[in-house]
Amino acid sequence: FEGCYLLAALTFDSSTDSMLQSIGTSAFQNCSKLTGIYIPANISFIDDSVFRNCISLQTVSFSEDSVMKSIGTQFITTALHTLSLPSSIKSILPHAFTGLKSLTKVSFKNDSKLQTIGKSAFQDCTALPAFEIPSATTVLGSSAFESCTSLTSVSVSQDSQLQSIGTSAFQNCNLLITFDMPSATTTL
Repeated sequence: FEGCYLLAALTFDSSTDSMLQSIGTSAFQNCSKLTGIYIPANISFIDDSVFRNCISLQTVSFSEDSVMKSIGTQFITTALHTLSLPSSIKSILPHAFTGLKSLTKVSFKNDSKLQTIGKSAFQDCTALPAFEIPSATTVLGSSAFESCTSLTSVSVSQDSQLQSIGTSAFQNCNLLITFDMPSATTTL
């Protein structure tokens, strides 16, 4: 579908019978009219750059039964506003959402298994006002939220497992007002 400039809607079988397991490199690159996508449960891998230059892509939803373990740079150069990640995600890879200027909300399920937020994962997401770090998260990579100039609040649960906060994780987050350091944190 790469370069299908007029493709505005894409529907995968949302039933558990869907056999689709992966989406390859650049599969939807430059589909500039695509506004939203639903990721079925059986997809375990989405290659990088799959949605590159899908400049109208605002919403991505995942099946509640998603088996995906990590998320990377699949959504670079999109117009994502909100993102609700499935509980199966264990790692947000480096630069995953870097520069998404329209991203205003990232949410996780209560039973999130997220362990790692990679280097520069949300760097330059200038419209992101708040972020809640899931309790299972142990590593916050360097520059993870660098230059998130609208970020005012970072919530960390009392039972947080956050052990390491990387260098410059919140550099240039000039509006950041509150951050409660978890007791599990050993490296700053």
